[in-house]
Amino acid sequence: VSLGSATLTTVAYLALRQRKTTLTVLRSALKPFAFPGVVLGLAYAALVGALDRGPVTLVAPLNATQSLWAIVFAALIIGARSDAIGVRLVGAGILVVAGSALVAAFR
Repeated sequence: VSLGSATLTTVAYLALRQRKTTLTVLRSALKPFAFPGVVLGLAYAALVGALDRGPVTLVAPLNATQSLWAIVFAALIIGARSDAIGVRLVGAGILVVAGSALVAAFR
């Protein structure tokens, strides 16, 4: 539902902002974003399945590591020396995971 709502909101904004080129822009974006969209949908389904079968105290910290994985993959794709990936970003990712681990440990 959240992914669908985000998609509809983005398409509505695009339709209002660029009325004449909306279909062209959507067609050009479909090919590069179709595979990542399917993978993200499958990942959400796997997360819901994991939360259904496993304890939240185990699944939630593992899910929180997505911040770090996003940083790692961005560093591999964009390049670790890029201005976009710095010490502050890595520190923020580590704090997200540490916070989740603390909540799980003391819950």
